Amino acid sequence: MNFKTSAYFYKIFYSINTYLNIMANLLLPSDISWLTIKHHSLEDILQTLQLTDPMPLSWNTGVCTILSDYWDTRQTPDSTLTRVYVSAPLDGWVFVFGDGIFVKDIEHPIIATEDRSDIIQSLAQQLSTVYGSVAYFTSQPRRDWFEWMWLQKGEVKRYFEWNDGDLQVQGSPILDNETTLIEQATANDSVYWEDVVFEVLEKVCINPETVNQRVTKGVLATTPYGKKVGVPPQPVLDL
Repeated sequence: MNFKTSAYFYKIFYSINTYLNIMANLLLPSDISWLTIKHHSLEDILQTLQLTDPMPLSWNTGVCTILSDYWDTRQTPDSTLTRVYVSAPLDGWVFVFGDGIFVKDIEHPIIATEDRSDIIQSLAQQLSTVYGSVAYFTSQPRRDWFEWMWLQKGEVKRYFEWNDGDLQVQGSPILDNETTLIEQATANDSVYWEDVVFEVLEKVCINPETVNQRVTKGVLATTPYGKKVGVPPQPVLDL
């Protein structure tokens, strides 16, 4: 084997090794929405949310698949509503990625913007009544849109939404500096809301980064709407 050939294979090995090292760490969700539910059983959550056809997938592949459904230009606008990724329990918390669980009418699946918060709160309250502690998050830095909702036993303890300068709040702040951050943002000072989302996540449930050595495979599952219209045809390769 000559020097050029050796260098070529070294580059391939280095690229693969780098990729696998990246995939060994959990991707923190961005440009996506998700629920966290305090419960020990993935199967119970699938049944409660009427999700079917579970396909075992690692966290990173599952999150990337849901992101692809949203951003891939080959997909139709409703593709992101056909399936979700449900994690294995992480220290007693199950993560559910994707908006398909919020579809109330499978004949008219697209949720109107003005109805969205009420629909999310309604489902989150139902789940919280059953499971106790539930939280909902949106982190969409490209759109300057960030959101969190925390519920205990069916009661909304905190709702926060920052949407390109528009602010909606309900309940008491979760973080000690939340009021200060709001004042800074409304004064047009820079606030890194994406970082704040994960501070809130860690405060009310769990930060996936802290458990990345103990994560087993979750599942990619079909929503009731996906069962009706089908899921995107592209194959999913788990790595």
